Amino acid sequence: MTMASVEGSAGYQYHLLRGALDRFAKNLAELDERQLEEARRQADKTYGLESLVLASAEARDIVIPSEQVDAAFAEVLARYPDRPALETDLRANGLSEDRLRQALVSGAAI
Repeated sequence: MTMASVEGSAGYQYHLLRGALDRFAKNLAELDERQLEEARRQADKTYGLESLVLASAEARDIVIPSEQVDAAFAEVLARYPDRPALETDLRANGLSEDRLRQALVSGAAI
């Protein structure tokens, strides 16, 4: 997988957004170049570690129930006044509901 395809993946975008929120309490669009680069470095590390864990023999047979993904999504949604506000924020950060759910599946597996 090339770096460009990794950076375009739902999982990587999720890690990038998490890095921006954790380090700077800002969405990606609000970061300056230095902050964005720092968020990218953090996302590179956390996404890389997650990828290693998910590629392990132990993780291969894990199945995440859809109820668990729905519960995780509901937690994210609860941070917003309504669903359109979440969708706007997701778009601003290079995600969609489907891509967020994909990322939540990966995160739930580790």
